[in-house]
Amino acid sequence: MILFSGLLGLYRGIASNVASSAPISAIYTFSYESVKAALLPLFAKVKEYHSLAHCIAGGCASVATSFVFTPSERIKQQMQVGSHYRSCW
Repeated sequence: MILFSGLLGLYRGIASNVASSAPISAIYTFSYESVKAALLPLFAKVKEYHSLAHCIAGGCASVATSFVFTPSERIKQQMQVGSHYRSCW
C-alpha cells in the first residue's frame, strides 16, 4: 500500500485521462469549427467582429468538452486519493 501513496500514486487513474484525450480533442475541434462556421457568415459585413465569433466558438467548444473531461478527471482524482475504485474502467 505504501507504493500507491508515494510518487506512483500520482499516476493512478491516468488511464482515464489518456482514454478520454482523443474524444475530448475531437469534440472540441468539431464544436469549435461548427460554431465558428455558423457565426462567421453573420459577421461577414463587419470584420471587427470576427474575433468575437472565434471567442464564442471557443467558449462553446470548452463547454461541450467539459461533459467528457469532468467525469474522467473525477475518476482520476478519486483513484489518486485511494478511493474504493480498483481501475478507471
